[in-house]
Order: sequence, then C-alpha cells, then structure tokens
Amino acid sequence: MKILLVSNSDSVGGASIAAFRLLQALNVSPNTDAKMFVKSKTINSSLILSKYNSNISRAFSLFRSPIGSIIQKLQKTENYNLHSGNWLPSFSHRYINKSDCDIVNLHWINAEFLSIEDIGKINKPVVMTLHDMWAFCGSEHVTDYSSEPRFKSGYLSESKKNKGIDLDRLVWLRKKHAWKNNITIVCPSQWLADCAKQSALFSNHSVHVIPNALDTKTFKPLDKDFCRSILGLPKDKKLIGFSAWGGSSDVNKGFDLLRESLEMVESDIIEGVVLGQSDGVKKIGNVGINYLGHLHDKVTLSIFYNALDLVVIPSRIENQSQIASEAASCGVPVVAFNASGLKDSVDHLLTGYLAEPFKAESLFKGIDFILESKHYNDICDNAREKALQTYSEEKIMTMYNDLFSMILNG
Repeated sequence: MKILLVSNSDSVGGASIAAFRLLQALNVSPNTDAKMFVKSKTINSSLILSKYNSNISRAFSLFRSPIGSIIQKLQKTENYNLHSGNWLPSFSHRYINKSDCDIVNLHWINAEFLSIEDIGKINKPVVMTLHDMWAFCGSEHVTDYSSEPRFKSGYLSESKKNKGIDLDRLVWLRKKHAWKNNITIVCPSQWLADCAKQSALFSNHSVHVIPNALDTKTFKPLDKDFCRSILGLPKDKKLIGFSAWGGSSDVNKGFDLLRESLEMVESDIIEGVVLGQSDGVKKIGNVGINYLGHLHDKVTLSIFYNALDLVVIPSRIENQSQIASEAASCGVPVVAFNASGLKDSVDHLLTGYLAEPFKAESLFKGIDFILESKHYNDICDNAREKALQTYSEEKIMTMYNDLFSMILNG
C-alpha cells in the first residue's frame, strides 16, 4: 500500500511535525510505503519529495504566498487568527495524480501550496487530516467563540466582525463547489471531529478520530535533576513549563490568562520555563521566568519536559496539543482549560487538571492542585500510561493503515 502525505513543510510548524511523525510511523509497517510531498523541504531524506527542484520553480513558488496575503487583506476582520484563501493554482495536483500512490493524505497545505481547486482535481482517494478548523470554515483557521459559528450554517449569515469583502464566505463557497471528490476526514481530537460533523461542508462525510503519532521511546521519563543540570535550571524550585508568549497578539493562545494566573502565585519556590523564546520579562508576580529559546530535536525536547514539574497550556482553542502529548509521554502532568481538543489530552485529576474555561483563577487552582497533590507521582505515572495507550507510533500506524485499507477495499 503506497501512501503520499502532502504538507506545506516537513518540519516548520506543529502540523508539519505531526505529518512527518506520521510518515515515520507508517513506514514501520512492512506493508506500507509512505512518502511525503512538500512545498518546503528541509529534511534530507529520500522519503521527502518536492517538485520545486529548480531555481525557477522555487522562485515562482515564493510569489504565490505574498500574493495570497495581499488578496486576504481585502477583508478586514476582528478575528486575528491566521486566514488562508488558497487562491492561486500551483498545479501540484498534476504531480500528485501522476504519482503511483494508492491514497493521498493531505495535511496542512496552506500558504498557497495547494489551491482549493487543486484539491478538488486530485483523482485518487483523499484522506484529509485536519490540524485546525480551516478545512470546514471559510478562510479562517480558527473561528471566533460565538455559540453559532458560521461554518454550521454554510456562511449564510453575515459576520459582524468582518468588513470589506466577505472572503470567508467566498472561500467557503469555493470549497463547496470544488470538493466534489470523496474526501475522508481524520481529526486528531474528538472535539475537532464533532465540529467537522456539525459543519455544513462535511456533515455527510466520513469523519474519523486518530490522534497524532508520537515517538514514546524518545519522549520518556528521565531523571529530573540530570535534565535540569543539562539545561542549567534550578534544582530547588518547582518548575512550570509553557510555550513562548512574548509579543503575541494571538488571543487564542491565552497568554493573558496565563499571566493573570501566575500573578496569583504566592510561593517563591515556583518558577516558569519558557520554550521557544530567548528573552522577556524576568518575573511575573513572585514567579521567576527562565527562557530556553527554540529546541528542535526530540531528545532535547524530552530533556526539557523531564526538567519540569508541570506544563500549563492556557489556549482557548486547541486541536490536539503536541506539547500536551509530549509532556504526558515524559510523565509530566498538564494543566489546561476544559475546552476544545485539550479535553482529549488531559484526564481531569488523573493525568492533569482541566480548569473552568476561561478563568485564570481556575487555572491557578489547577497549578496549585497538581504541585501540592499527595498523589503527584501517581498522576505522573497515569500521564505516561495514557501516552503509551493513545499516541504511540505503533497504535497510530495501525489506525491509519486500517482506515486506508477500508477505503481501498471500498
């Protein structure tokens, strides 16, 4: 069985990393031959394919994304999350159709890699793995937080948050018109699957829940003092980890709520550790802040998680947080809000804590509960076991291969 994974990149961004990890997991099976077709190739592997093998084609490719961004500016919106119109044809569907693959597995194909119309012209069975809400929405990757989002009605209602040309509706109509091919939907979380099923675009599609694959043999529990020594972190503090927040205007990431919750900490033995940022504020309330910058390889990331006592994910909307699954696999509890895909990632009081959305005081309560719990070691063991049972490469490979076989067998 030959599978072609299609992604904008092989390593840049969480969705690309998830796609590459799936590529590795699929090739564990002797009956599966998986390759990855990308716009931006950074990993030197024969499994990674790119049609942009000449300077001319590569240069032409660079123009499409800026032009798409210019078109997108015709709509003024209060939704500051990423928007993609996938306006310009890349004709990449021709490359895909000529390949010898049996099934095409689309991942994050935005930044003008594949146009909406290109996707509709793929003449092989298509499995679309969703990493955000874009596929069933308009041009937005994450909707606003209204009780009746427009993707449910098919963008019949007008948006009070958009001005200028309603590109969200136009993009949705293009998807409805172009995607006549039978697309099977995969969502890494039950929450995203429920959204897809409720959408006007995918309500009649086959929707499956398969989490993102994780190398649980690399992301595993290690000695905490050893890991702190490597990273130069204090051994006499309780360390809370979270991702970069500096200069972010993305309200969806919930950094405002995280900051507010940290200001409630009275203890002086708690410090924060920021991943993906090299500098910033040194202290929030009583909480000192350490910065590690960007860590790219799996081994160093595993060391990062193992240096922590707790990971906090304050996002308002999250599909399947890879930070949550990586931390759990290292036996580190996670505190997050009881909302969106994070409900799948954290078992309340068993592997972490799910706070009341979206209250900073409840987030602080979760941090305090985990750090002071008499059953802390049990929570850590539970988190590791959940990761093994839910995210291991072997399990995810089997789930995808079963789905692919079912599609090919009609």
